[in-house]
Amino acid sequence: MGKRERARRRQQNRKHDTLRKPGPVALPKRVGVGNARKPAKADASSLTVASLVTMPGHVLIVGDGDFSFSRAVASIRGSHVPGDLQCTSLDSASTVTAKYPRAQQHLASLHTHPSCTVRHSVDATNLHGTNFSGRLFSRIVFMFPHTGKQRVHMNRNLISEFLSSCEPVLAQGGLVLVTIKDRPPYSRWNIAELAVGTGLELKAKLPFDADEFPGYAHRTTDPTAKKLVIDSQSANTFVFGRPRTSG
Repeated sequence: MGKRERARRRQQNRKHDTLRKPGPVALPKRVGVGNARKPAKADASSLTVASLVTMPGHVLIVGDGDFSFSRAVASIRGSHVPGDLQCTSLDSASTVTAKYPRAQQHLASLHTHPSCTVRHSVDATNLHGTNFSGRLFSRIVFMFPHTGKQRVHMNRNLISEFLSSCEPVLAQGGLVLVTIKDRPPYSRWNIAELAVGTGLELKAKLPFDADEFPGYAHRTTDPTAKKLVIDSQSANTFVFGRPRTSG
């Protein structure tokens, strides 16, 4: 291969990497009640998942298993962060408590939180058809989405339909966070490309660190499945938002 050909290929590779690299995320500054919220650009390398879900604004958590994640988010948001926290599951209330031994404890804690609302039988692919009383969400969070079957196309469809359903209930400047395992078969879902045609685009990819959420324990769709030990190398959170408009 000649020098000219090698130079041409290096230029093509740099162009390809630039196109795939997520851009900066527009985030609201941390402010107190009553202060104006202005968007501020932040480099993705300085962000954490916890920082995104504890900023002011309404937060919607979908597809929770035993509600340990919702409880952890409620705990770190406390009562001082402006905005409601809606915690939902696909399962009915009776199914949740039957499947997960500690669910009742987590639900009891959430019911005492002044900013939390717990809802069951909420379909993450039909958020646009769910009555949220006109509320728009600054953050919509789906932790480890899975159909319960190891079928790549089925899980890709789940996430694609979820992203499409988010757009109508997403506030201006809002973000959608989807966390998945960083290994096959999950890495073969190619989640970054699933936003095409949904009105959203990939903004950032962050390592997910469960230590940021004390008390959170990942629960699978099948409660008898092998427990997943999560560290910052085993899962990633994909952050989606609306494309920035020119002008």
